[in-house]
Parts: sequence; C-alpha cells; structure tokens
Amino acid sequence: MVVAQRRGCHVSAIELYPIHGLVRYSQPWSRYDDAVIAWGGVLAQAMIGLPLVAFASVFGFTRFPLVNVVIGVLGYYSIFVAALNLLPVRPLDGAKAWYVLRSLYERRQPPRQKREGAWRSYR
Repeated sequence: MVVAQRRGCHVSAIELYPIHGLVRYSQPWSRYDDAVIAWGGVLAQAMIGLPLVAFASVFGFTRFPLVNVVIGVLGYYSIFVAALNLLPVRPLDGAKAWYVLRSLYERRQPPRQKREGAWRSYR
C-alpha cells in the first residue's frame, strides 16, 4: 500500500484473506511503477517473516505453544508466501516484479549502434 501511494496510485481497498491479501489501487503510470509496487508487496511479506524466523533460529522455539504457532505461521509461512509470490505466473506478483530487473539491465547496456551497409553484398 505504501509503495503504491508513493508511486502516485490511489489505494481503494486492502483485502486480507486467510492465505493471501490484495491491495486494490489505480493504474500505475508505467510498467516499471507496477513492477516496483509488486516488489513492495513481496518485501512487506518478507519483513513480517524474517524477524520471526531470525528469532526462532537464534533462540529456538519457546515453551509456549501459541507463540510457536505465531512464529510458524507469521514467520516461516510468510517467507514461503513471499517466495511463492515471486514465481513469474500471471496472478502472482512475480509476473510483474521481474520487469524491474530486466529494465535495470537494459539501462546498463550501451545503446546498439546502427550498422551502415548491412545489406551490402561482399564479393
């Protein structure tokens, strides 16, 4: 939601479901903005899971079953969903998100020079 607003999109709704969530926003200005918004969702999901997984890795699970369930669901499951969401399949964010890397790669490449006389036959 934050990334969509920073990219100039109007956020109309946030829908949370047991397995996933959706942010409804207006059409971004460019395909690049749409990809940056997709990465924002993936990074937000990872920001929820990584601290909990780090806690469980350093300190181990607790003696409280409910806390362990929260760590497992919000930690490990969130990282799994973030990774799954990066698959380049149409309804997932990965279908849009990988455009950023391709765009950055193309910007770093020198422009191609037009070759003169490409159709000239050699004898």
